[in-house]
Amino acid sequence: MAKRNMVKITGKGSASEVKPGVYKYYYSLGKDPETGKYRKSPKRTLHCVSKNKRGREAELRKAMEVYREELETGITPEKYTNDTVGEYADLFHELRKGALGSELSWKREALDVEHIKELFGPVKLSELRPHHVKRAYADAREKGRYSENELHKIHAKLSQIMKEAVDEGFLLKNPCSSIKVPRPAPRERSALSIQEASRLQSTLLEQIEELLSSGDVIRSGQALPHLIGTLTLLDTGMRRGEMLGLDWEHVDLESGVVFVELQFANDKKLRAPKSPKSKRYLKVGGSLLSVLNEWKDLQGRYFSAILKSQSANSPVVNNDWGGNMDPNNYSRWFRDWCVKNEFGERTDEPKEFRDANGQKRWSKTGYVGLTPHMLRHTQATLLIGANTDIKTVQSRLGHSSANLTMDIYAHAIAEKDALAAETIESLLTK
Repeated sequence: MAKRNMVKITGKGSASEVKPGVYKYYYSLGKDPETGKYRKSPKRTLHCVSKNKRGREAELRKAMEVYREELETGITPEKYTNDTVGEYADLFHELRKGALGSELSWKREALDVEHIKELFGPVKLSELRPHHVKRAYADAREKGRYSENELHKIHAKLSQIMKEAVDEGFLLKNPCSSIKVPRPAPRERSALSIQEASRLQSTLLEQIEELLSSGDVIRSGQALPHLIGTLTLLDTGMRRGEMLGLDWEHVDLESGVVFVELQFANDKKLRAPKSPKSKRYLKVGGSLLSVLNEWKDLQGRYFSAILKSQSANSPVVNNDWGGNMDPNNYSRWFRDWCVKNEFGERTDEPKEFRDANGQKRWSKTGYVGLTPHMLRHTQATLLIGANTDIKTVQSRLGHSSANLTMDIYAHAIAEKDALAAETIESLLTK
């Protein structure tokens, strides 16, 4: 706990430059009521970052303001005085286990904490200053150690950790609060053209129809889920995990509406989707609705063949044993399927290896082409291109705000805006 021992400061404080860029400073605390002697605070040392005199004087004034506030409020960190930023960050992360909603989110935070330890680990928590943070980011940029997006995430997590230290009374001020590391502008998202998307839909429907009518329940039951999952991504703009988490309870075949309530992502646990706005109703197209009607019946027969019962909680896109499909297995199948159907290609030669069971395997690296997430961008780009309003696009994609949708798809919006400008010019000059 923080210790409170407020004092009365007299004067503006004293400082002396002991060598270029290094200052020692302290405050007078008035007379000791018992001894009558004048007291002064412990001296502190400041190592300035600035190279010029004016910059060093500004740093000194700031450091003395912080010290004065610490003395006047009487908050002096005891418990974590000797802890480093890395040690406190580890404790912060450890105490949040189970509080982030998913194991995957907690593991992702662990990566941010490791980056923080790399940049600031040895620095004492009580001694971290804004210039330390700025210098670490500048060095990381110069060395190319982290991208701007990674630095943005690191700074957001460091700010959160330092705020916790302030709230607990171990710091007086958050050393990150005056530093801005803006989120980089979203890069232009890859998407299929309307012609490419039409070819993809036609290819999927053709292969799905062939399997639905084959009469081979086992073969169809194992091959169809991947194809139907891909058609669902194209038709609805769902995230991969949302598609893999969809069950029959949330599919209304009569009205042609599905409700996104769960996702099955890389942590392989059924849980709530990315944000509250991600829970949404989606109207499906006629082609997908027809496929889902036939697939539900065939899936029931496939489950019976593998001695499993189909229920409302059965996943629409199942694995060979009737459970939720592993996201990585789906993505691996997706790449292979795209290569076979000319939506992607391999850039490296496959490599032969043996797995833990001694079975011969091939690694297929160097893939370039369509990805599952590109189908989400395709949905948004095509809708914006067809003059669908942004709120509808936001709702369909499950974005937390319309601003996020506009930021991500600014390129598509700009293209439509340019077309609008040409249209109004044409109308006015007729």
